[in-house]
Amino acid sequence: DKAITIRRSKFGVLKYLDEDLDMINLSDPIVFEDSAVEKICVDKWDTDGDGSLSYAEAAAVKTIGTLFRSNTSITSFDEFQYFTGVTSIGSEAFRKCSSLTSVTIPEGVASIGISTFEGCSSLANVTIPSSVTTIGALAFWGCSNLASVTIPSSVTSIGGGAFNGCINLKTIRCLPVNPPVL
Repeated sequence: DKAITIRRSKFGVLKYLDEDLDMINLSDPIVFEDSAVEKICVDKWDTDGDGSLSYAEAAAVKTIGTLFRSNTSITSFDEFQYFTGVTSIGSEAFRKCSSLTSVTIPEGVASIGISTFEGCSSLANVTIPSSVTTIGALAFWGCSNLASVTIPSSVTSIGGGAFNGCINLKTIRCLPVNPPVL
């Protein structure tokens, strides 16, 4: 609905520009799919007190700690991708979030800690970005609903038992270090 101008000097040559490109205003509020996740995020990180979490506020978060651990009411956290200031997900951050079905890890996260998603038995979709280099021991232990996972070529270390108990895991796709140019 809004016209924008993208200056060549800002981005260099734009060969492939998606015609459906949706520019995000950093002060706009994030629309959360899961109201329980939204409440936790707003309560913890709404710095301007407007009752919502903006993209800028999410990007300013450095660590999530164990704020979500054992929360059985949260179902999805794909909006986690906007928390671009987070560089590692600590141990047990989402442990025993048994109703969590989907999460998108933000680009910039380098490590997924020990037991980060342990016991997330409903987890079916996880997006691991190319910035991740380490997946800790037991990271996805007991994620019995996880059917496939793509591990980016940046991952150099996977801890013991990282995928133990993933009884429906049929496909682990490892991306090549140097993908072929088509």
